[in-house]
Amino acid sequence: MREGSPQFGTEGHGCPVGCEYCVITKVESRRELWNERTILGINKAVTILNPPPDLRNEQAVREFYDFPPELLRGDFVGFNAISDPFWPKYKKELDWFLDKVAPVAKIATCVTKWNPSEQVLDRLAQIPNFRLVVSITGLDAIERTKTGQRLALLEAAKQKGILAFPVVHPYIAGMSDLSFLPRLKELGYDDVDIKGLRYNHDTMSSWMPPSAQ
Repeated sequence: MREGSPQFGTEGHGCPVGCEYCVITKVESRRELWNERTILGINKAVTILNPPPDLRNEQAVREFYDFPPELLRGDFVGFNAISDPFWPKYKKELDWFLDKVAPVAKIATCVTKWNPSEQVLDRLAQIPNFRLVVSITGLDAIERTKTGQRLALLEAAKQKGILAFPVVHPYIAGMSDLSFLPRLKELGYDDVDIKGLRYNHDTMSSWMPPSAQ
């Protein structure tokens, strides 16, 4: 983890993946917001339950665990949109989400660039309404996890019977290497979603080639 890097919040509570293109952690107003006690977020049809970025904040932690899961009954519910849901830092909070929220949700989901442990994957395989979304981008040069790791995760999900879906998020023209698509097909993934990014010249021009801009 590169302390002081732009990918991390003012108190170092940001995401361990540290994608160069991340908007959430690089916009100052959002950075201050995410470092506070954000519990719920809404992204289109999904309600997202967020643990506090700073787990030393005892009041924020209490608010997280005091949140009534019953309010999410019948919803599509995600865990942790402000960092990677499988970051070991949040293991206890993920366990609570899987224990308390998944049983009342219509669908429980995590969107990840991380490689969960075998123990976590085995746990997910036991939750029938869990859906694993894996962000696989072909942007190895500007992310801390690699395409091969995501392919291995998608393969492991297939082997364990976890319903998973690959998402190319973001696709950056001239930078994303999509040569992994045939391998996804071999693994049994017939569909993939492709999504762009919100371009910001001030924060992205330092690493994005002019042709991609």
